[in-house]
Amino acid sequence: ADVSQISNVNLKSAALAATDGGDLSFISHVEIDANGNGLSQVSLGTLASAPAAGVNTVELQVNSGANLKQYLQAGGLVVANVQYGTFPVTARTVLVTLTFEGSLF
Repeated sequence: ADVSQISNVNLKSAALAATDGGDLSFISHVEIDANGNGLSQVSLGTLASAPAAGVNTVELQVNSGANLKQYLQAGGLVVANVQYGTFPVTARTVLVTLTFEGSLF
């Protein structure tokens, strides 16, 4: 990607939401990482603690200091790893929303 006019790109916020009317109590851990060709993996966000019963949206703690410009230049990926504490009885649908902020030179 041509990011020559951008000085930095940072993760501003990250959220996880149940989209099927249920809660998120079955989720034990969430990790958001960026990786790129030849670049070290960097942690962008984590779930502070497992959601309580009845909670259907959580904000993740983000590493807003990680500049992702070099990952964009390298064709890198942002990966969300969601782990279950207890496997849900039926298939569940969750939405991960990431908000990035960029600055121009």
